[in-house]
Amino acid sequence: MASGSDYIPSNDGKFLAWVEFLFTYVQSHGGTWQIPPTEVSRIVLLIANYKAAYKKAEAPNHGTGDTQAKNEARKTLEKEVRNFVKEYLANNHFISNEDRKDMGIPVHDDKPSPAPIPTDMPAGKVDFSRHRQHVLHVKAGSLTGKSKPPHVHGFEVWRKIGTDPEGKFEYVGFSSRSTFLMDYDEKLVGQTVSYRVRWMNSRNQPGPWNEDDINAVIA
Repeated sequence: MASGSDYIPSNDGKFLAWVEFLFTYVQSHGGTWQIPPTEVSRIVLLIANYKAAYKKAEAPNHGTGDTQAKNEARKTLEKEVRNFVKEYLANNHFISNEDRKDMGIPVHDDKPSPAPIPTDMPAGKVDFSRHRQHVLHVKAGSLTGKSKPPHVHGFEVWRKIGTDPEGKFEYVGFSSRSTFLMDYDEKLVGQTVSYRVRWMNSRNQPGPWNEDDINAVIA
């Protein structure tokens, strides 16, 4: 089982087996763990690319180019997997240490003070200059120039499509960055979308909603 920073196997074949098992495990729990499906799918595609490159490099008639392609595919995949583990698995409140042991990723024995529940209301705006896309930009409302308040892991996004005052907001996803991208179907062009966002700490505890709904038209 993994127990430190070098938890990723150095052997290419063992690395492939480990990362395939890891993301099979993640896919079976991703909804419960509130991990964005798009992030999981992105890594799964990189795994498929590496697997194909690895098989070519291991073939009896492989060439130097095949080995180089495999090495590059592994380098890209390993970097993204480390970032994924750090961002979505290492401190996710919904994941137990037993799950981390089963996945073969580090289990931290130290127990730092829990992150406080956010109290800051985020501010946001939508860039809708691209056809059928909304890019939601979120920053700390009370900290000029700051993307996130202290002890905040990221923000949660909820939305309502249409102008019905009785319409309900639905959960869209989570971002640990300062932006969140949404694509829309052509049939929704012209509709107004209202967004609500709130900060989340590393234990997935939410802070207050933004003061006013963030509205934008699907162009």
